[in-house]
Amino acid sequence: MSLSKEYYNDWLSKEKKWDNLTFVADEPRQFWVNLTSKGEKGEIKINGRLKLQIDILQKKEAMLNPVGEA
Repeated sequence: MSLSKEYYNDWLSKEKKWDNLTFVADEPRQFWVNLTSKGEKGEIKINGRLKLQIDILQKKEAMLNPVGEA
């Protein structure tokens, strides 16, 4: 299971009011998140962007393909 553009459009953007994800055109499971902070006058400043892909696996699947052990 993944956080996909379809799931975002159908549920997260409507039900949870998430409106700050920008999906990659040719990869519906990858998206950009703006990294923000408040300026001195309270305005929102964009400091950068982070490209993410979130996949949720069952423990058995995750154990067969461990990440980060190298």
